[in-house]
Amino acid sequence: IPIIALVPFLIIWFGFGMAPKIVISALIVFFPMLINFIEAFKSTFERYREFIHYYKIPIFKKIFTIDIIESLPRIFIGIKISITLSVIGAVVGEFDSGERGLGVIVRSAKTNFDTSLMFVGLVWLIIIGLSYYYTANLLSLLFTKYHKK
Repeated sequence: IPIIALVPFLIIWFGFGMAPKIVISALIVFFPMLINFIEAFKSTFERYREFIHYYKIPIFKKIFTIDIIESLPRIFIGIKISITLSVIGAVVGEFDSGERGLGVIVRSAKTNFDTSLMFVGLVWLIIIGLSYYYTANLLSLLFTKYHKK
């Protein structure tokens, strides 16, 4: 189901406040993150399968010492993708149900044919998306600083 198609239903169920925007953003972010987490853990298991079986590492120790640490680079790739998608989700929520926000500014500027205000909203959305991405990138560099590629 395209998440965008659920927007009218979410507005009916959650109203016109902040809740539908949060739910839309969460739904848009959830599936790329889930797929990335699964792939990250699968690839880690494939690389270290013989090591894990040979040393008979307990499951909790395996999860916290191998799975999470070795999966961090791929997990952060998913975070970088999802964090920029969250901006899209918030704007889509504001287009349909917003009373305030950048999506509402762009929508009202489009209605009034105010191109300069549309560009202001667009530039702010670009700045927010890039700042989220670079924050995630900085965190990625900090957490995977000693990770061997």
